[in-house]
Amino acid sequence: MTHEEGDGAVPCPHCATTDNAPVAEARTDKRGYRVGLPNKLAPAPDHDAVVDGCAHFAEGLVLAGLAGFAADHFADKWGLPRSEVIGGIVAALMVVGLIFFLRSENRDARRVRAGRDRAAELTGDARYCFPCGGVFHPSGTPWQGLVTPDQYRRHVWTGAGYGDLLDGKGQAAPMP
Repeated sequence: MTHEEGDGAVPCPHCATTDNAPVAEARTDKRGYRVGLPNKLAPAPDHDAVVDGCAHFAEGLVLAGLAGFAADHFADKWGLPRSEVIGGIVAALMVVGLIFFLRSENRDARRVRAGRDRAAELTGDARYCFPCGGVFHPSGTPWQGLVTPDQYRRHVWTGAGYGDLLDGKGQAAPMP
């Protein structure tokens, strides 16, 4: 295939085919789903603080209640004094831990929202080459040639301010 002006076809710098698509389109392409592109090429972690926060809070309250009940039940069963106090302390500690967890999650979600515009700038004209399995910028900026999806994701997430939220494989990928 050859590069034709106006149709969006861009030759890959590695294999020279035009079987590639903008990163956003590649993430939703049927071929992309087969190789996990929605996650590999995500411009940001999937954070929905309100929904996740409410679900985590409900889960935490249920677990705190169960822990308090279990501590109370077993303390009474084993003949320990003040079993209600033990159950209450366990439940209170779990709720305090839950609050710290939710605050951390909300802080991360705010950072992701604040960095979305920067991430959109960094993705720019990036394209995913299906035969090569890599990402390139036709303009040659910010890098020349092809990089892996993990390198691409690390570049975007780090530049947007939330690179520390990458998984182990993303953290280990060298910057392009």
